[in-house]
Amino acid sequence: MKTKLAAKAFAAVALACTALAGCTKPGTAATVNGRPVSEQSVDELAQQLKESGLGKSLTASGVDLSSRFRLLGFRVTITAVGPAVDKASEKLDASQKDQILGQCKKGLNTSSELPSDVQRYCLARALTSGQPAFQKEISGILADMKVEYSKRYGVADKQKGLELPEYLTLRRG
Repeated sequence: MKTKLAAKAFAAVALACTALAGCTKPGTAATVNGRPVSEQSVDELAQQLKESGLGKSLTASGVDLSSRFRLLGFRVTITAVGPAVDKASEKLDASQKDQILGQCKKGLNTSSELPSDVQRYCLARALTSGQPAFQKEISGILADMKVEYSKRYGVADKQKGLELPEYLTLRRG
């Protein structure tokens, strides 16, 4: 009952938000260091992970994608570190890159093509374990990233963490 009510409230507020000025640009789930993360990209990643079974495999390997917000967090992180990962992986030859992605597929127990975000995750993990300078760069990016979530997801603050908007909190009583 509470879940249905919360879902209806969320849908109503989301519709109202897109119609009112002052809300985050419609279709944007978050902005990371000035780069938008679209709701569509989160939806597409969720679908790819579901269809391939990678969502469960990633969760089993320690990447919690158990909720929409955690999936958005994964997209936000990959968006932040993506340019550094792309630049570092350009230094790899094709066989090295294939080997890293092959090992990642094996670890995730899949033969499916990995979505680009998962490929970046695999490359980042492999490159940080072998290169202390790259690990330091990634740590710096993550420590300094500036994230602005759509008001639908709440307000992030480094000291307080994430404060959910009123309509997403469940009242007891």
